[in-house]
Amino acid sequence: MSKIIEKIAAYQLTVYLEANKLLPECQSGFRKGHSTETLLLRLLSDIYGAVDNAQLTLLALFDVSAAFDTVDHEILLKRLQISFGLSGNFLTWLGSFLSERSLCVVHGPSRSSWVPAPYGLPQGSVLGPLLYIIYTSEIGSLLTASAVLGHLYADDVQAYLHCLAANATAAVRTMSQALGALEAWMSTNRLRLNPSKTQFIWLGTRQQLAKLDLSTIAADFPHFVFSSAVRDLGVTLDQELTLAPHVHRLCRDSYYQLRQLRTVARSLTPDATATLMHSFITVRLDYCSSLYVGLPACR
Repeated sequence: MSKIIEKIAAYQLTVYLEANKLLPECQSGFRKGHSTETLLLRLLSDIYGAVDNAQLTLLALFDVSAAFDTVDHEILLKRLQISFGLSGNFLTWLGSFLSERSLCVVHGPSRSSWVPAPYGLPQGSVLGPLLYIIYTSEIGSLLTASAVLGHLYADDVQAYLHCLAANATAAVRTMSQALGALEAWMSTNRLRLNPSKTQFIWLGTRQQLAKLDLSTIAADFPHFVFSSAVRDLGVTLDQELTLAPHVHRLCRDSYYQLRQLRTVARSLTPDATATLMHSFITVRLDYCSSLYVGLPACR
């Protein structure tokens, strides 16, 4: 019964947010009509537009450490009331939903004692993802105020800006300031960026990339380490957007699954084999397949 009530509450909250256009436009996570594929399509469309204008794109990928586990209930409820206009019984019910929770850790046959959980959103809940979107709704406007474009998928943040190769140092300075503002906001909201998963990459044509003065940038910003390829929401992006590393990885993983299936194929019925093929291989080929439009035939 509690799960049904939670689903009803999530539906009502979603309807309210959509009717009043309160959902952040840059957030694609857990929203109808949005997905990792739509986010990546928008991101690549912007980058291709910059390429057409002989510009480079500096892309930064940020990840929040244990994002759902550190959400402050008091801050969330105040945000729901002040920024999103919720009040009355519904806000009281949300407060009750979040409060007086406890947790324990199970490892093999051992289990720890139950302890209070004053922070975090319930794991596996229907409302949890929606409440996290609300909790982090200010990130989009924060990036905009820092003169940086941005898209989010749950706790994954893509920040980027376009520039001419001659203005690369200024672009890195702007991104550095945006990073500082984001870290400060995270700190005041009990969140923290995961530095081990933060990645930076320059994207553009080979001719424009050759014009970058990376030695000067490295001297001015030693904490910025630029990658030749990054993994963004399951898709590997290389500097020239050939998607060759992604296609290579996809083929390698698919062939691995084929070899695994071959060892047990004789013990399976055709229907079972087809099910396993769809589960382990076809889903990989289908994921974000619209990104392949326009690639050369050799890909």
